[in-house]
Amino acid sequence: GLKYAGFDILSLANNHILNYGQKSLDYTQKLLQKNNILYSPLPSSNQNNVTIQQFNNVVFGFLSFDIVTYPRISLISPISLISPTVDILIVSLHWGNEYQKEPTETQRKLAHKIIDAGAKIIIGHHPHVTQPTETYKNGLIFYSLGNFVFDQPWSEETKKGNIAKII
Repeated sequence: GLKYAGFDILSLANNHILNYGQKSLDYTQKLLQKNNILYSPLPSSNQNNVTIQQFNNVVFGFLSFDIVTYPRISLISPISLISPTVDILIVSLHWGNEYQKEPTETQRKLAHKIIDAGAKIIIGHHPHVTQPTETYKNGLIFYSLGNFVFDQPWSEETKKGNIAKII
């Protein structure tokens, strides 16, 4: 379904990716590779989690972080190192408080630091509801796009989501 919907790249950084263990994560990665869908791997001590792809002479970098599960993970250092090597750096962040319609002040400050470090776009997810979008300097911050596909029928707000089309 993801292939036919036109997805080129995905973030695997979220608090549910290991619900069924490492074997299922490995299966997910192999299935994405088989269908020519790139993914930003989970950060680890022995692996850089950037995916780089060139489209129409523009080099994109894609980094993913789950700071819900790993709140102490270093973000700014890898962003600062990678941003000079790409034209546009997109950072996918699994962050924020579930069901809250506004980001926290801590999120806003971190988002600004990420843009200051060289990211151009931040795509946030985890709250299950949509949150505001902000333009900061030369960057674009989507604090939460809400749910894309998720089975939470008990709430109208969790049935809604945004799709970002950035040109």
